[in-house]
Amino acid sequence: MVKKSYIFTNKKNPLTGIMAVILGVIANGVMLLLVYFSFAQSGEISVRFGELMTMAAIFAFVGLALAAVGLIKKEKYRLFPLIGMVMNTIALAWTAVMIFLGS
Repeated sequence: MVKKSYIFTNKKNPLTGIMAVILGVIANGVMLLLVYFSFAQSGEISVRFGELMTMAAIFAFVGLALAAVGLIKKEKYRLFPLIGMVMNTIALAWTAVMIFLGS
């Protein structure tokens, strides 16, 4: 006979980790759209694209901070903070590459 064992826990997903994932999705989505529209206009972009990139970078920095706070919390799952950290790091890497290629 198989012994059934259940593990009951009070762990929850931290709200800061979920917000970090949402900000990472927004930042990466904005970066994807910026790259698409830049190619569609043959590289002739307006100042608004730079403003959007700056806003996406700010979202990524805030998301990274929220993910770090979510990882520090005890008795919380770490899945969402880790996903948020990866997504926001990717968005910041996109920002660095776009600035490097643009200069």
